[in-house]
Amino acid sequence: MSKVKIISAAYGTKNAALVVTEKVQQLVDKGETRIAASNKLFGDPSPGHTKHLAINYSFNGVKLAGACKEHQTVAIASFPNANWMSRINGSRKLSEINMPGTHDSCALFGGFMTQCQELSIAAQLILGVRFLDIRCRHLNNVFTIHHGSVYQKINFGDVVQQCIDFLVENPSETIVMGVKRECKDDPKFWEIDACKDEGNTRSFEVTLEHYMHGAGNRWYVADTIPNLQEVRGKIVLVRRFEGKLGIPAYNGWKGDSIFTLNDDAPSETALNKIRVQDCYKVAYFNGYDEKWKNIEKLLNEAAKGSTNVWYWNFTSGTSPGAPDLNNPRATAIGKGGMNSRLKERLPEWGKKRVGTIILDFVSDDGLLDKIIAMN
Repeated sequence: MSKVKIISAAYGTKNAALVVTEKVQQLVDKGETRIAASNKLFGDPSPGHTKHLAINYSFNGVKLAGACKEHQTVAIASFPNANWMSRINGSRKLSEINMPGTHDSCALFGGFMTQCQELSIAAQLILGVRFLDIRCRHLNNVFTIHHGSVYQKINFGDVVQQCIDFLVENPSETIVMGVKRECKDDPKFWEIDACKDEGNTRSFEVTLEHYMHGAGNRWYVADTIPNLQEVRGKIVLVRRFEGKLGIPAYNGWKGDSIFTLNDDAPSETALNKIRVQDCYKVAYFNGYDEKWKNIEKLLNEAAKGSTNVWYWNFTSGTSPGAPDLNNPRATAIGKGGMNSRLKERLPEWGKKRVGTIILDFVSDDGLLDKIIAMN
């Protein structure tokens, strides 16, 4: 029996459509992975007009969706990327693995300047994402998830539970979680999009330990980059806050540049050295080309650099001067956006290492498949 459940499916136009939920479920149960939008399959509810097929479905309880025009197809796969790390040799360090990730992984709300994703954490993981960027506000001894001042309608406990549920189903996998302290104790008045930590009686790190209590065997909190076998079935903590737990990625974070963290030893001997491209300001003129050059620079560095260095390549960006044009969505999936450039150009690197590629607006459009296939 298929793990895919068709919640609803409709074929037609805005004014005339057929409910085809049962028909699509029958096709999926027979092993069909691509559902064609065709009159031959469903009938013609609106002769002479271009029809659309829209399918809402779930995989292992995680809700997903797909749509296409007449004569095209909607992919309904078994999501082989749900356990893609099972095919990776466990002796390889995480810094050696080509890994898709998401920037501001929970940022689904707040409008065109704040939204960075469209899928839940659970859906991202099933599609193959293994690096999560989780940004927490420390409020009354609880972590609420924010992008700047905008609450993302989810708390840290919910994020962790989705991760643990996924790892229970897929014990061969690991999830790298960058935990960032998003807000401040006392933001300055000119920091318009800043939020404030308040009402706390303990430190940020102690609250994080509280969340780990009872599931300590699911967390890797050492300060060195592990090999995969050490952390299968675990969440690897990367610390973007002041403290002692996890792999440090706090001191020295520059933002809007290319920089190296933990650069206190040669790359051949460092145990937690991280090289980051986070040039997030996208200029109105030629901004996409400049952003791509920075992405490409780190791709080339990763291909040639020491495997002890972990390369993080943020493909996200926005324009403070023209946010209506170069906002996160446009930079990622607009015309000439970074996701389409990556899909086109990544094959040039073959099986070379490109590191961890951190994306906005991930989907099942094939980009994650390309990154994973490079291992």
